[in-house]
Amino acid sequence: FKERVKVLSDLTPFDDPNYAVDEQWAFFYPYASEIQKSDVVELEFRIINHSKQKRTYKITPRLPDGAKLLSKLPSITLKGRTEGVITLKVQVPDDVGVHLVRADVQSQGIDLRDWVEAMLIVK
Repeated sequence: FKERVKVLSDLTPFDDPNYAVDEQWAFFYPYASEIQKSDVVELEFRIINHSKQKRTYKITPRLPDGAKLLSKLPSITLKGRTEGVITLKVQVPDDVGVHLVRADVQSQGIDLRDWVEAMLIVK
């Protein structure tokens, strides 16, 4: 196990190899939401701080055309080895169809574009 951690640590730019192997360390919940035109949906951005030290994570939502972010630009500070949630309120577009909400994740030494996504299925 220790050898595997060492190899992974050498292969990843992150301060903890779990960022490289845990695909669920940052994600939107729910992944898919069925809503009506112009509804407001709440998306939870769930995150695990795998680092030993405290980290502040900033997310930059990338909304589909016609959608509006109703909450403030989100960030969260987590102690090492803890989990947290940021709730985003999004007014969905008027266009019927499937729309994708994406978000960048940034922290000290971490800058990941379009790292998480959620689907808005507008009926």
